[in-house]
Amino acid sequence: MGEKDQRTGVSRRRARLRHLVVRGEAMMAAAALLLLVGPFEIGPRPDAGQPLETRGLDPAWSPVPPGAPSARGAVIGDSLISESRNEQRSVLEARGYPAVVAGSRAKAMGTPWVQAQVDAVAADPRIEIVVLATAANDNFENAARAFEAGDRRALAEYRAVLTETLSRLGDRCVVLVDARDVATGWFAPGYAPKSNAVLREVAAGRARTEVVGWSDISRPHRGDWFAEDMEHFGGRGRQAHPTGAAAYAEAIAEGVDRCAARS
Repeated sequence: MGEKDQRTGVSRRRARLRHLVVRGEAMMAAAALLLLVGPFEIGPRPDAGQPLETRGLDPAWSPVPPGAPSARGAVIGDSLISESRNEQRSVLEARGYPAVVAGSRAKAMGTPWVQAQVDAVAADPRIEIVVLATAANDNFENAARAFEAGDRRALAEYRAVLTETLSRLGDRCVVLVDARDVATGWFAPGYAPKSNAVLREVAAGRARTEVVGWSDISRPHRGDWFAEDMEHFGGRGRQAHPTGAAAYAEAIAEGVDRCAARS
């Protein structure tokens, strides 16, 4: 092995070591986070061979208010959706969109759980509006992937996952929610503008698609809306910060209104 190859090998080993150190610090931060805000609800684990009823998307729709639009919706997301699920249902139903809500901790767009939920929605003609809110975890994964492979590859892979996922939803109205750029370092807030740019790029290339700018809406708020990590509202159904959960649901509902108006 030549001197140049040896230097390359050393550089790669150092990069892997840095990655392990960062991952170790992240795991310690996650453990501290669980102590601060409590465990988060974990949604059902869908089985592709099971019917829709057992896949986290309850088909027992609420009645539509008289005179309200009859569009039915599904909200799929991570722990932010799980924590605000009651607010999501209430706000959407008040606007005439009876909706089912499925949220599960630490789920990014490309994870099997989210993809199974998307498959269930795609197979159900009753669902006309779909909310996908996984950007916090998408951004975390993008940042980690960029550390390993660089921005270009990480963001290209994210773009591909988004594009393929949305393509399976046909011409349904889709609402995407972006990632916060003000949070603890565990969530890689500094990388959020790059992830959000790809999210908006993909949305702009698809008809009937809206992006909720949660990063802009929530940026001025700290402990009045969020738990100690500046990302979540509370843990395991606790609404420690119901104002933040309600604002999150309201922002998503407004995105649904905008998307429905495109019909």
